[in-house]
Amino acid sequence: MSMNTAAAYSRYRIRMQDFGARLDLLATLAWLRENAGGKRALEALLASRPQSMRSPARRVRVGDEGASLRIRMFSDAGDEYWSVPLPAALQE
Repeated sequence: MSMNTAAAYSRYRIRMQDFGARLDLLATLAWLRENAGGKRALEALLASRPQSMRSPARRVRVGDEGASLRIRMFSDAGDEYWSVPLPAALQE
């Protein structure tokens, strides 16, 4: 295997990790929607999600002044963060 081929596979691995992070962010959004009852702040809800929904390498953050969730991407092929808008019921 040549060096160029090895580099291509390395980038592929990072892109697949980013894809998994996007799926995890969508799962977090679904969990937040299911557990949004009451007056708990978004940050408190995020902190209370199950351990299985947390990544030691990527932290879900609130972005756009409370209007979205975002997660850092590791690939250099696009934006630094990927975000999803929050429904009005979850916005701070």
